[in-house]
Amino acid sequence: MLSYRAILKQSWRISWKYKFLWFFGFFASLISFTAEFKIIARSINQESGIRSLNNIKMFLNTGVFSKDAWLNILGMLKTDPKSILMLFLVLIIILAIIIFFAWLSTASQIGIINSVDKIIKNKKDKLNIKSALKRSHRKFWPVFIMNLVMSIIINLIYILISFLLVLVIIKNQALSSLIYGFIFIIFIPISLFISFIIKYAIASMVIENKKFFPALQQGWKLFFNNWLISIEVAIILFFINVLVLILLSVISFIGFFLFFSLALSTIFVLSSGFLFWLVLIIGFLLILAIMILGGSLLNVFQISSWTDLFIRIREGGASSKIERIFQD
Repeated sequence: MLSYRAILKQSWRISWKYKFLWFFGFFASLISFTAEFKIIARSINQESGIRSLNNIKMFLNTGVFSKDAWLNILGMLKTDPKSILMLFLVLIIILAIIIFFAWLSTASQIGIINSVDKIIKNKKDKLNIKSALKRSHRKFWPVFIMNLVMSIIINLIYILISFLLVLVIIKNQALSSLIYGFIFIIFIPISLFISFIIKYAIASMVIENKKFFPALQQGWKLFFNNWLISIEVAIILFFINVLVLILLSVISFIGFFLFFSLALSTIFVLSSGFLFWLVLIIGFLLILAIMILGGSLLNVFQISSWTDLFIRIREGGASSKIERIFQD
């Protein structure tokens, strides 16, 4: 019998005991297993989608891809080569930073899944940041491509829904609203299902050493056979995510209020502008550290939960809570 309480309890124990995973949790949050949380949050807040469309439009209107822009660059290369070379250098540095974080975030995701698998199965492998990173390179490209595919699909769906919303606002017709509602109802679940399939596919590649397409096929089969379990776990983790974010926000607000009050007291009591800013900076850094550590811990907990669920499903015999209720 599948116990969600046992999954959550074990995931919390792993997340709290093996603190080296927090390092991975921070960087894995860039791609993370919280895709369904982002999908739901974006669906609720469609204004951000409209802003994204406006940003894309503004970027295209700059004419950066136009023929004139390239001719201007070639002209500047002849008249002012130092400036152009400096620009290219800055772009290369930015690209290098993006590649580095893409590598580290993917390696962190693999490192958490691999480490959690070894912890659950009581394997005697050495567990630390160095060994986890060393093992992660074996499955880097398949996992990276899998995450990239999920990101592209979800963002395309998100942009499509936002574009339809803009049409609804402009035309203000019943038919447009009906089409938007239909697309919204259809594509949001599809996005969620894709995120579940890719979760299982990534776990198959990392834990069972499967190749890209066999892993994707297995991810589909696992989701198809356990779709209700997947949705139940996603709902539980979603609410845990919301509660933790609320808690971190409250802690941050209280911390800011306390440090700001302490900083003001340095002005009134000691008449020191230096101490005022020093206290504020220290307070800001402490609050930022709490937010980062809390987010990292939460991300490790979520990836651990999905990894544990994958292992239990592969062991067989799992049934959802709703199924057990109706069977009883």
